[in-house]
Amino acid sequence: MENYSNKMIHTKAPRFTCDSSIGPIKLTDYNGKWVVMFSYNSNFTPVSTTEIVSFSKYSGEFSNRNCQLLGVSLDNVPSHIAWLKDIENSTGIEVSFPLLSDSDKSICTAYNMIPDNCSEPCRNVFFISPKQEICCILTYPNEVGRNISEILRILDALQMSSDNQVETPANWMPNLSTIEKCSRGYVDLMDNIRKNNSRNNIDMYLNLEDRENNLRRW
Repeated sequence: MENYSNKMIHTKAPRFTCDSSIGPIKLTDYNGKWVVMFSYNSNFTPVSTTEIVSFSKYSGEFSNRNCQLLGVSLDNVPSHIAWLKDIENSTGIEVSFPLLSDSDKSICTAYNMIPDNCSEPCRNVFFISPKQEICCILTYPNEVGRNISEILRILDALQMSSDNQVETPANWMPNLSTIEKCSRGYVDLMDNIRKNNSRNNIDMYLNLEDRENNLRRW
């Protein structure tokens, strides 16, 4: 079966309603907020446990960015609750975001989370905008844990681009220079050429916005 995940960028996120560790949830409950939805293979597994703990440690950072975290697996709600209680007992960390129960695989199927040769989801991350459009998708194998700091960096970059109509260069971090949107036609290209005397202009197609009067190269 062909994987269509890459074709989901800039499309409406498939809607769903499901049970979760905090009760029934609909995707539309979070309309107007950013959503980071991440899938994992199973409860009570080592790598996934470290990820849940790490997401929990950063949960305030996501909240500060008007972003809701949602975890999803095929496990049922009692299993979710037992796992979260075990994590709290073992680490002292109370997980504040819901874990979705996708026992019928409807969410995983709609979002193409399960590889063709597997029976369970791999480690996907979906960034969903306040308009409930999919902006970015990451996919990790089950043996590799995710970098939560990088997920936050991507969220920052998506919000910067969305709010300011700019692009972000390689290795961009908040407070570093952004890139003016690239020319899309001859008139825009000629306008950029005429702006070559700008000290932030590197080439006719690359013009950085210097946010602190200190041009930072990537």
